[in-house]
Amino acid sequence: MEELLLAGIVIFCVMLLKVIFSNSQQELDDSHNDDSGLLSEEEKHEILDHLAQGNIAHHFETSLILKKNEKLIFSLPSVSYCEERVVRRKGVSQGISLRVARGIWLRTGGFQSASEEEIKELDIGELSITSKRLVFFGSSRSLEYQLGKINAVSGHGDTLAISRSGKSKVEYFVGVNSAICSLPDKRNKTDLESDRLNFRFQGEHLAEAIEKNVAGVI
Repeated sequence: MEELLLAGIVIFCVMLLKVIFSNSQQELDDSHNDDSGLLSEEEKHEILDHLAQGNIAHHFETSLILKKNEKLIFSLPSVSYCEERVVRRKGVSQGISLRVARGIWLRTGGFQSASEEEIKELDIGELSITSKRLVFFGSSRSLEYQLGKINAVSGHGDTLAISRSGKSKVEYFVGVNSAICSLPDKRNKTDLESDRLNFRFQGEHLAEAIEKNVAGVI
């Protein structure tokens, strides 16, 4: 019995180390593909202004058909569409059972149950933001609404959170930090691939671009 328990602990530790190593390697790969730390604040603001204006839309591939007088801002593949869902946890019953007749028992005492909210993935697909619309194409569902319906938007890392009119729950889009913009390094006069800088767009950058288009300041 002790040998089985020890073997189980060893297997668990090995799997845990694999997960930790995988996450660390992903973070390392992401850092190698992001040179934003080498850019000045002025250069970063310039890039984000170009993003919000749709001037670097050619960096993004999309299947979306644009409408008249509409510009693509950005489009991202393999984005998870998520919502907050209430999950009810199994309750705990406390009390005693009293026999009141043959085959009949009366349960006394209390019953407690708990519920909590969690972010649940509903679909995976392509998220596109244009100068007028938000469009999501998934395998089982699709979304489309005007940017004017957005009441609040925030972003951090790989996640965008959007609150809009007609929707009581916040919508989350996870996996939005996959886009990289390759720029010439102004410190070098050549245009070699090795002399270019990569800027990885994070959730907060995309949220800022959406806010500017919602506000109509572009």
